[in-house]
Amino acid sequence: MLKTIPKYLLNYGNRVILTYNMDMSHDQVHFINTAEYAYRLLNSDEIKNKTIIDGYNSKDAEEIIILSAYCHDLIDSKYMDEDEGLEKLNGVFISNNYSIDKLKIINYIITHISFRKRREREKLGLPFFEDHPYKYASQIVCDADQLDAYRVERIISFQNTKKMNESDTKKWCKTILVKRVLKYIDTYMNTQTAKEIAQDMHDKVLRIVQSEYKDLDMFDY
Repeated sequence: MLKTIPKYLLNYGNRVILTYNMDMSHDQVHFINTAEYAYRLLNSDEIKNKTIIDGYNSKDAEEIIILSAYCHDLIDSKYMDEDEGLEKLNGVFISNNYSIDKLKIINYIITHISFRKRREREKLGLPFFEDHPYKYASQIVCDADQLDAYRVERIISFQNTKKMNESDTKKWCKTILVKRVLKYIDTYMNTQTAKEIAQDMHDKVLRIVQSEYKDLDMFDY
């Protein structure tokens, strides 16, 4: 899988992490884990024989999905202006002679999978993903990202950047775990394979919530 990610992109990922002071919740481990989950989904019995992106063979579609999975947080609005991040990312691809047609698909995927944007659609009574030729590809990358969200230490790391007191940090962690992560399988995941992969991790998070966080209140979310 790592062979699919060019060295120039891995180097750019390191630069983004340093430039925007990204914490452990959004680091190379997360980028690569997301790409690995995407690869695992693509090669599952559920997906491997399906057409993911019309007009692209399985090898090219896999490349697009894996690069999208790796790149999805290199434009994360929690750390940077999304449009600026996208412009810089595109510059890296273009300067290394990457296919413009494939890059357009990557752009679409990484700008349509964030939880924030899906929640906005949910509040408007809209489906999480618009009907679009790259919808299925986006759903796979989204599931890959969500699978790595079960790592509780990522949530703690991100909440620690907010400079809150310890009590509020723990309350926010519980809020995100209960109102987001523990809803993935039933509400937010798109593929059956992702739901199956997630089950053991879901159960582990549930045990943590019921033991370490059981007496804590939650915030509005």
